[in-house]
Amino acid sequence: MELSGEPLKDLEYFEQNLPYRDAIDLTLVYLGERPACLVMDPGEEEVRRIRKFCKKLGFYFLVKESVEYSDLSKTGVFVTKEKDRLNVLEDTNGRFYGFSDRKVGEFLGFPDEDVEYFAENIENGPLESETREKALELASEKVISREDIKFVELVTYVARPSEESVLQAVKRGKDYRDALLEFDTETGSDLGRRLLNRYIRGTIS
Repeated sequence: MELSGEPLKDLEYFEQNLPYRDAIDLTLVYLGERPACLVMDPGEEEVRRIRKFCKKLGFYFLVKESVEYSDLSKTGVFVTKEKDRLNVLEDTNGRFYGFSDRKVGEFLGFPDEDVEYFAENIENGPLESETREKALELASEKVISREDIKFVELVTYVARPSEESVLQAVKRGKDYRDALLEFDTETGSDLGRRLLNRYIRGTIS
């Protein structure tokens, strides 16, 4: 992949103009590390650029407006390489642009047990602290290192606070890191490293 390639220019644009979570998710979809992503609240120009990016690469996308009863941002753009994956989304009374937590989690390719955990508990308030506490517990028991905890943040879903789910999230986060750093090597860019260092507390070496 050449440094001057159009996909890289687009990804550089997203890194500069979208929140880092959305930019890294789009990059991971491009690299084939994630089946899909959801870009939340892009501006009109960013929506136009995402549409153009998807059409050039043969990706599929769905632009949805927020529903009245949702407190989410106004516009969401669902992006995937797999046409049939859009069929997973079904209009419901869900808060994610009319889609339920479960359907959005399935669309995004998150582990089933973590999607269920999120859907069943999110009404009780933010869940990330429980997952982080479990990760810290596993680090204290030397099941994982404290350095590994940052990779739980990289997967963008809330892992169930169990040893199995946290270990799975750590592995997935490391796979994402490796893919982004390999992308830098192949393109001669530092986009992957920049995204990682914005996303994860501390630098990636």
